[in-house]
Amino acid sequence: MGTWGNSNYTYRQPISIPIFTGGGAASVDVLVTIPQDWDVFWDNIRSDMFDILIYPADGSQPISYQRQTGANYSTRTLQLGIDAVSVDDQSSTSLIYIYFGYAGQSSDPASSVTISSAKTGYIWI
Repeated sequence: MGTWGNSNYTYRQPISIPIFTGGGAASVDVLVTIPQDWDVFWDNIRSDMFDILIYPADGSQPISYQRQTGANYSTRTLQLGIDAVSVDDQSSTSLIYIYFGYAGQSSDPASSVTISSAKTGYIWI
């Protein structure tokens, strides 16, 4: 597991990104759907979803992301578009982390990003 990126956040979970393109860019855009039955996540995030961050495995700097259209806390619907995730090897699976569970987050860390040719990220619960 990588270095913990932000100690204010109580939880983190890896997001796996199968690349397997055999070469190409050093970064990829990612779409990840948060499972509706992931109770640990849904029971511990704020209803405004402001307490979510995405970090690379080394915990260095948060990665820009946005909530996709249709995000809804009450129906447990959330898809994140994650921008320009650095990947080490174009023939493997890369890991990033979703952090959540910080009630003191004062502003929305999500931003507006342009997602294109996105790879699918997976959260295994």
